[in-house]
Amino acid sequence: MDMQKLSLATLLLFSAVITVKANDTVWGFEDQTAGEVPRGWSRMWGKQGDDLVLISNIKAADGKNSMLIDRGSHTAQWGAGAKLPDFDSGWLRVAFWFLVDGDADGPRARFGLLIRNQFSPSTVDTALRVGFHAGRIRFYSRRGCAGQKNYRRDHWYRVTLWWPAAAGDETKGDAWVCMQRLAQGGAEPVGEPLRVVDCIPARKGRQAAVLQLTTYPGKAHNNFKVYFDEFEIRQVDELPRFLHAAENGD
Repeated sequence: MDMQKLSLATLLLFSAVITVKANDTVWGFEDQTAGEVPRGWSRMWGKQGDDLVLISNIKAADGKNSMLIDRGSHTAQWGAGAKLPDFDSGWLRVAFWFLVDGDADGPRARFGLLIRNQFSPSTVDTALRVGFHAGRIRFYSRRGCAGQKNYRRDHWYRVTLWWPAAAGDETKGDAWVCMQRLAQGGAEPVGEPLRVVDCIPARKGRQAAVLQLTTYPGKAHNNFKVYFDEFEIRQVDELPRFLHAAENGD
């Protein structure tokens, strides 16, 4: 990234002190060839049609490769995803870069990212939903939209989510969201950290936790490209200090 390397101060601000655990996952896509299906990702439901999910070497936040979702003329809704590591305490930290291609028709670039508890192939609950709506990202819990942040096409943004384990309470939990924009001097924050109140925590009895990207149905939501890079899935024992401060209103 040359001049776009993240500054040390920014990394310290937006990262917890992370102990690498055995089931942590990082998808940087550098170990694959352009045109291949991203390793660990697959269609989970619905009809994919002519939509593509593949490794691309056209745009990347870091390195040479990224994961591209190329939504063509297909109008059906479907989902592609990957399993998340199992955890029953602390938090699951999910972070990724994304860029909506500037050639895309702005109003059509609508898609979603879901974190789900899966109890069987046909039984899931959506713990946390992120909706990308033509320049806006909205974050949803069971109470509805908790807030939104804006993005511009042809710019890289990093979204970091902290999803809580049940910790003895299977009914509720608050998630946290931060967003950064990749600028010439490094990564700069987009607004303040956002608390997503009353999302469904990681629940006991599930077969798996699932990260899923979904398309929206209809002709109004096709013909766009979105790139993803540096997916990091890590289990952390506690929130970073700056989120504790936000939680306490400091």
